[in-house]
Amino acid sequence: MAVLALAACGGGSSPTAPGPSSASGDVVEVAPDRWNFRRSASGRAFVPVGVNYDHDMSLPCPLLLEDYWHDRWADVERDFQEIASLGFNVVRVHLQFEQFIQGPGMPNQANLQKLDQLVRLAERNGLLLNLTGLGFYRRERVPAWYAGLGDDAAMEAEAAFWTAVASRYPDDPAIFAYDLQNEPNVYPGDTEDVVGVPFAPCDPDGPGPAPATGFSYVHNHFRHAGPRWTAWVQSKYATEAALRQAWSDFPRPGESFTAIARPGFFSSETRVRDHYAFMHDAAAVWTRRMVAAIRSVDRRHLITLGLTSGSLPFQDRLAADARELLIYSSFSPHHLRSLLDFTSVHVYPHAYGPRTNVDLSEMVLRGAHVGSPVVLEEMWPSVGGAPFERFLARSRGSVSGWFSFYWGRTPAELRATGTLPNAIIADWLERYSAFARNEVPSGGLTRAAAEATTPASIEALLFSQPARVELSDRYSSYAARDAFLDPVLQQ
Repeated sequence: MAVLALAACGGGSSPTAPGPSSASGDVVEVAPDRWNFRRSASGRAFVPVGVNYDHDMSLPCPLLLEDYWHDRWADVERDFQEIASLGFNVVRVHLQFEQFIQGPGMPNQANLQKLDQLVRLAERNGLLLNLTGLGFYRRERVPAWYAGLGDDAAMEAEAAFWTAVASRYPDDPAIFAYDLQNEPNVYPGDTEDVVGVPFAPCDPDGPGPAPATGFSYVHNHFRHAGPRWTAWVQSKYATEAALRQAWSDFPRPGESFTAIARPGFFSSETRVRDHYAFMHDAAAVWTRRMVAAIRSVDRRHLITLGLTSGSLPFQDRLAADARELLIYSSFSPHHLRSLLDFTSVHVYPHAYGPRTNVDLSEMVLRGAHVGSPVVLEEMWPSVGGAPFERFLARSRGSVSGWFSFYWGRTPAELRATGTLPNAIIADWLERYSAFARNEVPSGGLTRAAAEATTPASIEALLFSQPARVELSDRYSSYAARDAFLDPVLQQ
């Protein structure tokens, strides 16, 4: 995941004015087959095979793009040239909210101009940009003014971000898509935390006074939604008598029809079921507001959302045996299908001892299909070897595009460090480059038909881990015959 910052500085060309390039108007759109992408004017197929350019490899702590693109613009230019030379055609950059919005109604014009410079750099290298916004990856940098906003006011501040960014590129062919946010999550209770816990924290001064830091990739929404939940329930049931009849556990001690409690342990199934419906509605409210902000200034570019694999309630026996708790984000592609142009999902196959969750990872990709393209927006070969090779090969029948990662070092530079982790990254970059060049058909992709279709209700899976495991077990039996399960997830 990751990001950007300031005006013309550091060994590159000066920022250009916003607006379309000489090839104005030939933007990427969804093809008539509802599976591939194409250029709108030329009709040429476009298969996205790209990288997340989210941070560098500085020690002891990596830097987000905004941390270094002012002073090290020449490095950014070189990185984009290397990304293109490796055979990739899209770069996913992660824009940090506080770098572009200084306060309510206060866009940072210098940083927006720097983003213009990045767009033109991409174009010169034959690359498109997947602009992922609203990042709060450094939780210590979350602006106090934003953290103190109520849910609706925060949503409006986020909408202002998208209006400021998207208004600059309404017909620009260098933009692949707008990704509303990386890994959003409807928080199931109340919290002051705008983001989740940091991933891979490092301590920049060792045992010194500065605390350990890291990147927080999961973004919480509706952090104080108690009143919204009460209003939602009142709207559904209208009277206290109707609610008493529907919920066997209403009222709980201290609860009233004007202050309705969220579900807890041992809540009635109906209360829990309604709360899931409420969170799906909340995710749609937020997504609809962000889409409206973009569409008010840009009617053409594609819009997506960076979903975790926890946007689909699948779980396998390996995870259950490891006592892993499924964290369901409520941003479900099945509930957002009318709002997004395509689905982006993040899937990381990993190992449990000698076994892997590759079957489950394939199942998530298949389940993410809701009648529009599916892009595997983040992946990494954590399992390596034959299992990941199978996952990569089979993904050609289950997704419409791919993104992995590039962190600013070429394979040669990585190997020159002499470390095993960097050698592994170098091997993967070369393997992924070969995949992009030789194994992805440039004329478009065909979604593999399923040999077996198993109906699976999202609602039922949310209530029962055994049901999720049983479904995955059935999928594995099909996978052993080298066929995909194609879940029909019913709302």
